[in-house]
Formats: sequence, C-alpha cells, structure tokens
Amino acid sequence: MTCRIVFLQVGNADCTLVRTPDACAIVDLPKQRPLNDCLKRHEIRSIDRLFVTHDHSDHFLGLERLVNWLESWVRDERPVVALHLPDGLWQRAQERLKELKGDGQVDSRKYQRLQSTMAKIFEWDQGDHVRCSPVSAGHDIADYGPLSFKVLHPSWLEVETQRATRRAAHNEWSLVLRVGYGAFAAVLLADLEGEGLTSLLDRTDRRGPASIRCHVLKIPHHGAWPKNARELVALLEHADPEMAVLSVGSRNSYGHVRPELFRALLDLRNRRDRRLRTFACTEVTRTCALPVAEQSPHGRGLPTPRPCAGDIIVEAETDGRWSWPGEEGHRVTVKSVPLAACLNRAEA
Repeated sequence: MTCRIVFLQVGNADCTLVRTPDACAIVDLPKQRPLNDCLKRHEIRSIDRLFVTHDHSDHFLGLERLVNWLESWVRDERPVVALHLPDGLWQRAQERLKELKGDGQVDSRKYQRLQSTMAKIFEWDQGDHVRCSPVSAGHDIADYGPLSFKVLHPSWLEVETQRATRRAAHNEWSLVLRVGYGAFAAVLLADLEGEGLTSLLDRTDRRGPASIRCHVLKIPHHGAWPKNARELVALLEHADPEMAVLSVGSRNSYGHVRPELFRALLDLRNRRDRRLRTFACTEVTRTCALPVAEQSPHGRGLPTPRPCAGDIIVEAETDGRWSWPGEEGHRVTVKSVPLAACLNRAEA
C-alpha cells in the first residue's frame, strides 16, 4: 500500500492532501477549486480529517465558506469525520456575534450569515456528521492503519497562555504536524516563526532530534527568513530531511522565497553529514526568475503565476522508501528558470 502526500500548487498559500487506501486527510484549505480538482482527479469520495493550522486566509477560507464547502460532503453522505479548527477561532466568532448584536446589527446579513454558519457546525457536531475539536502537542489522534498524525506544536499550555494574554500571533502558534506512514515521516511546519520556532526547537532539543526527524519537510511560511533564522536552520538540521518542499506563489509581494533561505538549503544539501538531496517550489518566484537589479523595490512578485514543480506528489511506502514521480519533469522545467536556486544558479 502506498501513501500519497500532495502539496498543491495554490499560490502563496498551503494545502496538503494525505491519502492512503484507508484514509484521506487535508491540511489547510485556502482555496476550493484546486482542492476540488485534486479530489476529483484522485477519485476521493470521503475525507476523514481536516486540519486548519491557523486562521490566516492563505491557509483557511473562513468559517462561512468552509461550511458551504462541507455541505456537499455531508449531503452526499461523505462526512468529514474530524474537523480540527485553530484554537480560539470559535471563541472569536462568538465574540464577533456579540459585537454585531451590541451594534444593533442583529438583522444584518453579516450577523445572520455568521450565526447560521455556527449553528450548522453545531448541528453537525451534535449529529456526529462532523466532529469538531482543537488539537495540540500531546493530543492523541487515532491512527488509520500505518497512517498516523502527531501534533508537534503548540502545546496545550502554550495555547492557554496565548489565550490568557490575548495575543494574536497566529504564525507563531500555527499547528505543526508530523505525518507518519510506517517507517516514513513527513513534517509540515505551517507558518512557524518567532517564539513558536524557539519553542519547537527547545522541545526538540529536550526530546531529541528523532522527534522531528523526517524524510520530507515542508518549509515554513512559504520560504520566509525569520528574525531568529539561526533557530530555523537548527530545526532543519534536527529534522534532517531528504527533501524539502516550498509552497510559494509567483505573484507574492513578500519576496518569498528569500535568498537567505535558499542559501541555507544549499548549504545543507552540500554537507556530507546531512541527508538533504533535493528541494522544490510549487511555483517560480522572482528570486529565481529575476536578477536583484530587476526586482521591484516594493516587493512585487512576477506578473503572472508560473508553475515550477506544480503539485508536488510524494509516494511513500511503510518501509520508509519514498519517491517523487514528478522529479524528472521538474528538472526539465527548471532548466528554463534563469536563477534557479535548486540548480545552484541563485545570485550570491
């Protein structure tokens, strides 16, 4: 049996599909069409779990649109068994209802839509069509045969501390998942940065690198270069992946993928004591397409989306063997990219 992990090309956003013959899970849902096309292409008729790593639009399409998307699955008796929403999202939605009510907007469309959305989720949860629950490090998630999901970050205490201080550091406390399939492992670092990155590194140092060691790693935050970049590099060394995946958009205005991040990956690939042998981006970004002198000083990306690896599909076996069937096609495509970092053409 094979496990397929699909990193969808969704621009500067994240959407990952994990599928085995016995189960299907989705991690993040920023756009409906690419995911719907993927589900149809792979003939997927049921979803067992949906994880939303954090409440940002490049990872989550919002409660109202989520319910609209889920309704067809519930109506066709293809229920999502478990829905893991970001901690605090439901509370924020309730507070928003109170704000609208306090402003005398009970009859407004905003109030009615949000109230109806929350009522539908509650109804599904009560009827056991869609079971809703937050998850954190240490939370037990049922396995599907050899397929397992483990939350590496954040811990319950970190979530509660954030809630008490009313901080909105969504990236720092975004959900980090380790997907296991027998001896194979993939780690999805969501948009981890800042204090969250420090926390996960500290936890890894205490428990040992084996807790995060993996074959495939999704680089956090679309190839950003955080202020505490040394800790990011240390975490990458602990994970010691054989492949790194970057979900990034050609048109992004953040300068992703940062040249410093590419250099860190090249350094790891060149080291004999590390396993990294390849890395790939879903789309070409200005870092690889344009010399620094031609890049917009305002952070603008390329004028149109330009696929690089496109949808990145990793096929894994329970004995730890894995492959990337699209690797050869990517090698052909990337030859036309002037400053392709994965070919070590990036500007110094």
